[in-house]
Amino acid sequence: MSKILLIDDEKIYADPLIVSAKENHLDIHWEMTGLGGLDYLANHHKDINLLILDMVLPDTTGTEIQKEVIRKYPHIPIIIVTVGLELGAEEYYDKNKGINILIIKIKKILERHKSGNSLKKNKTENLLALIYNKETEQFFLNDKLLTLPGKQHNILLSLYKNPNKVLSDPTWHQLLKLKAISQKSEKC
Repeated sequence: MSKILLIDDEKIYADPLIVSAKENHLDIHWEMTGLGGLDYLANHHKDINLLILDMVLPDTTGTEIQKEVIRKYPHIPIIIVTVGLELGAEEYYDKNKGINILIIKIKKILERHKSGNSLKKNKTENLLALIYNKETEQFFLNDKLLTLPGKQHNILLSLYKNPNKVLSDPTWHQLLKLKAISQKSEKC
């Protein structure tokens, strides 16, 4: 079972996350302060597979905690619960998006690290975060609901369900329309 450290002072956020994580076979240890989180890491860093870090903490800033974790424990991926990719986090998460989206992000990062393909290791950027929620059958692009016409939704679903497959030219033509629609919706 993967061990996750959550550093966040908001019980109203932490409690449902811990419950949802357990339902998804994830083990979360919760610390309410940044310094408490660093103390826990000092003793358990070898067991931690992921850090979920709030940027607003009562005793220090999330930025300071993030810098310290990156310096001392570069093997631990970080999800920031506010925008913070520029400091080295692999993902960010808006608390208003719902716990299911965060669980999907957690699983994605843990799987990426198990396979040895961490973003830090490869020095790549996550420019587009496309997530498919199997329960609601919806796609999210950079944490925003991606509303697509039926045919384009089916093409994207087909790509999702059949990775590493070669597509014909007509399929690519439809995907180009998808790109134009998503760019248009971002401007709105």
